[in-house]
Formats: sequence, C-alpha cells, structure tokens
Amino acid sequence: SQMAKELTAIEWRSDPWIFQFGGLRPDNVLEYFSQSPFWDSSSNNAIIKMQTQFNDLQQASYNLTSMVGIEFAVTHQEPPSLFIITKFRRSSPTKT
Repeated sequence: SQMAKELTAIEWRSDPWIFQFGGLRPDNVLEYFSQSPFWDSSSNNAIIKMQTQFNDLQQASYNLTSMVGIEFAVTHQEPPSLFIITKFRRSSPTKT
C-alpha cells in the first residue's frame, strides 16, 4: 500500500524522550514506539493504554492475547540499542 511505502523511507528518533526516561529498556520501549509515526492508534496496545492512563491499573496486567485486532510486540531485543517491534493482526487468542 502507499502508506506502507511511505513509512519505509522514515527514520524516526526522539532523543528528548530517551533522555527524559533514562534510555530505552524492555519496560518502556513500546511506550517510546507509541510516540512514532509507525504507531497504530487503533491497536489493542493503544486501547489498553487509553483505558489505563487515568487509573492505577497497570497495562501489563491486561492480556493482549485475549483481544482480537492489531497489536504490537517486542519480538527481539538486545538492550539498550536494538528492539524489534512486530505488528500482528490477532484473529483469536491463539492465532496471529
């Protein structure tokens, strides 16, 4: 698609965010990614983020595998400089 082609030419980085949060770590890299143009605001991750932002519930307590739709997951990591985030379309709790 045209949108996918446009995203392949983008290099994105937010040094202020990285500095503010003390670097990229497994526990914050998806939050960092959510600031990028690659983020899908209709993803399950975004839905959980919106549902938990004003309460004491932790996003980690929600199980993305129980949801159907688009989700992002860290599929490979070599902290602090390499995190591979994959976009999945989950059709059921057992199928992506």
